[in-house]
Amino acid sequence: MPAGGRMPVDLLEGCLRWGARGLSVLVFVFLLGELFGDHAGSKGPTPSEWAQLGLFPIGMAVGLAIGWKWEVPGGAVAVSCLALFYVLHRVLSGGFPRGPWFLIFTIPGFMFLIAGLLDRAAYSRSG
Repeated sequence: MPAGGRMPVDLLEGCLRWGARGLSVLVFVFLLGELFGDHAGSKGPTPSEWAQLGLFPIGMAVGLAIGWKWEVPGGAVAVSCLALFYVLHRVLSGGFPRGPWFLIFTIPGFMFLIAGLLDRAAYSRSG
């Protein structure tokens, strides 16, 4: 074991990073399936729905993509878009979205954020 007991933190950081990458691929596949799925008879989103779509899933997915290269900024974008989506939904509809799905799809963003913060903390301790 390296000096300072770093190995468990390295293992956790690696599991979070690769877990976030794997889960983000699953999220992308699901979102693409929804995007190109059968929506016959749909007249399209309203302007307020476009604003919400810009935050979730579009902004959240952009954050996940950024997280592959830069964990903290990518995770921060994904999680911030989720939070802003909830605020906007509350303002526009008077309530919060039902069910856990929006939060579940953003789990990789939280994982990227934590992995990146662990990496930064280790770097600042070693430097």
